[in-house]
Amino acid sequence: MKIVNPANSNHDIILIPRYYSYENIVLSFNNETIACTHALSDGLLSVNFDYNFVEGEKFKIKIKDSGEVLYSGMIFATSQDTQTFKASNELYYYE
Repeated sequence: MKIVNPANSNHDIILIPRYYSYENIVLSFNNETIACTHALSDGLLSVNFDYNFVEGEKFKIKIKDSGEVLYSGMIFATSQDTQTFKASNELYYYE
């Protein structure tokens, strides 16, 4: 699941695509097409787009290239900070 901040209108999501040879990326939320730009760095695809989210909204997200799915998942809008956990020797630590 990707997290976005609804206080911002410009968003970046970073992901690992299913494959790396693509030309025209299409971003869609629940079948609504969103204009986006993208960049590839160190094997990670960064997708930048403008969208006005409302706190607590969830969407199915698909990123396609020529009909082939590069990424499929969920996106959630929240202004809360994300938490970081470490897993070590069957114990979880909150940072």
